[in-house]
Amino acid sequence: MDDRVVLERFDDYFEADQAQWDEIVFRSIPESSTRVGEVLAGGVDIAMNIPPMDWDRVESNEGTSIVEGPTNRTMMLVPNHREEFATSDILVREAIDLAIDNQALLDNLMGGSGTPSLTRVNPGNFGVNEALHDDYRFDPEEARAKLEEAGYADGLELTLHSPDGRYLQDRETTEVISGMLSEVGIDVNIDFMEWSSFVDLRAANQQEDLYLIGLSGSLWDAAHQLRHHSSMVAEDHIGYRNDEFDDIYLDAEVNMDEASRQQQYEELQTIADEDLINIMLFQADNFFAVSDRVNFEPRLDELWMVDEITITE
Repeated sequence: MDDRVVLERFDDYFEADQAQWDEIVFRSIPESSTRVGEVLAGGVDIAMNIPPMDWDRVESNEGTSIVEGPTNRTMMLVPNHREEFATSDILVREAIDLAIDNQALLDNLMGGSGTPSLTRVNPGNFGVNEALHDDYRFDPEEARAKLEEAGYADGLELTLHSPDGRYLQDRETTEVISGMLSEVGIDVNIDFMEWSSFVDLRAANQQEDLYLIGLSGSLWDAAHQLRHHSSMVAEDHIGYRNDEFDDIYLDAEVNMDEASRQQQYEELQTIADEDLINIMLFQADNFFAVSDRVNFEPRLDELWMVDEITITE
């Protein structure tokens, strides 16, 4: 079957005696209601990306519960900095940032879970700039003023690409953001895309004004996340280059002094925020429907370590 990956125990492995599972099955189940139904029926033990509307259904069922955990994933808008796009103007990017109520996204779409952020380096990673985490800007009146200053007093039209079904509530998030932007005079043409087509668009650097994405990291060092802002990645992808950013980033890569390297990473995040290289939304939480027959604790890096999932005694 092409909807699953099956892993079977290999008894000749040198640590085979430590494996508690004879078989592990990872299934692809796109529809959230179907994923929940499988957990309730006992067809699967753990299902991920469970939206708030299904939480009561899981919690009220005997033998299942919702398990929540923070992730290292930050949801964001990626603007195109090439001069042919309106988003190349910092005033337009500032207007977009000010028009979006980050906490309202979490309250209305994520059951209040998650954390607004101005950086994609989250707590738990070396180099996080704590001053930029758990914070956001929201001022629609100022957003309108920024647009007027940029020459768009009569409004602006942008294209926003969005995956549909890749992230928890991604379609809904895009639709709410579109509504918020319309309130300040930005009309949004939403381009919902199947994930593989979205990946191809990004890989070809063919995106238009904006796209929605959630980016994570599992190396626990800000160098991983901040590399995406350097010209090594950002110049070809979105047309952004900042030589000061590059110089600090490359120096930090070989800096063996932990304290000064921390300061460098904090400074890089400040530059990224001031330039609005990306427009940060929030650090995402993940929600799992879990059978009571297993012990499962979500990981910040979202990896599935099978030996950490145990049978309930």
